[in-house]
Amino acid sequence: MRVLQRAVEALGSERALAHELRVPLRDLASWLDGSERPTRDYFLAAVDLLIESSDISGLERLHSLEPGHVDPLDSLNAVGANRSKTLKP
Repeated sequence: MRVLQRAVEALGSERALAHELRVPLRDLASWLDGSERPTRDYFLAAVDLLIESSDISGLERLHSLEPGHVDPLDSLNAVGANRSKTLKP
């Protein structure tokens, strides 16, 4: 389950996520390997942890996954790079 895997990555370990969710590590492991599914409450708790641990760069990466998304910062950086090439010291 991708949400749980991303929560593990955000917290640094499966043990840390199990602690935060207050579930036995073996239960979390079975959710991660797909042999069982977490209840909706645990799933939503993992989503909350991801939201709490995210930062601007994480949100930018999430938005960049949307079809047709153009990052305005990329456009500004490209303009600045082109401008610096045309200017002579």
